[in-house]
Amino acid sequence: MKSSDYKKEARKDLKGKWLRCVGITIVYFLIIFILGYIQGILPLRLEFLISILSIIIGIPLAFGLIASFFNIYNNKRTNVFDFISLGFSHFGKAWSIFFHTLLKMIVPIIMIFCSLIIIAIALSSLIVSIVIKSSVMLTLILSLIIFIAFGVYIAGLIILIVKSYFYPLSYIIFAESPELSTREILSKSETLMQNKRAKLFILQLSFIGWFILSFFTLGLGFLWLIPYIQFSTFAFYKNVKEEKLSEKQKEN
Repeated sequence: MKSSDYKKEARKDLKGKWLRCVGITIVYFLIIFILGYIQGILPLRLEFLISILSIIIGIPLAFGLIASFFNIYNNKRTNVFDFISLGFSHFGKAWSIFFHTLLKMIVPIIMIFCSLIIIAIALSSLIVSIVIKSSVMLTLILSLIIFIAFGVYIAGLIILIVKSYFYPLSYIIFAESPELSTREILSKSETLMQNKRAKLFILQLSFIGWFILSFFTLGLGFLWLIPYIQFSTFAFYKNVKEEKLSEKQKEN
């Protein structure tokens, strides 16, 4: 299937469901906005606490949003506030999946982090060496360090993006099969995404026009775009799962 096929299927599945999906998205954004507003009016010491709170609840709320959309996709009764209870009733598991996904990508994360530190230190030293007119050799060495560190940064970024595309289905798998362990969920996502990462990337890239257009509607377009993207991803998930099952049956 092509990206256009997934999107066509998403529009078909969204018929009669747009209102609920948009309603859920509105409530989700309202929570994010309220937390941001509170963070802005509180003193600096309390602002940090709200920032931490936003991160802590952000992961389960993100899972709850996906799970609610997935329930609607599967024609299950879901109201606009169910994503909150779905998220917090699976608080630990949602965080466990997020944390273990980060661990899977720890090498490129360390590459990016370390290279940025080296670039910052070397760049500062280079500026100082230029100001005080240090030796040409020192300037060349610092320039070489910056160049190598930047190369490591780019390499780390590419590895991180490529590796992250093994796990975009994790929360969907969790929503469908909550009895699975974190390890099983991530393993299943890896299996399903084998040789399918480019397909999902192209599907997500195909929404770039809608993404830009949503900015010109003062962000209102995102209320429709987010369910549209998510339902297209569900269509992708369903198709990939069927393909893998078919391949397994042929092997047997």
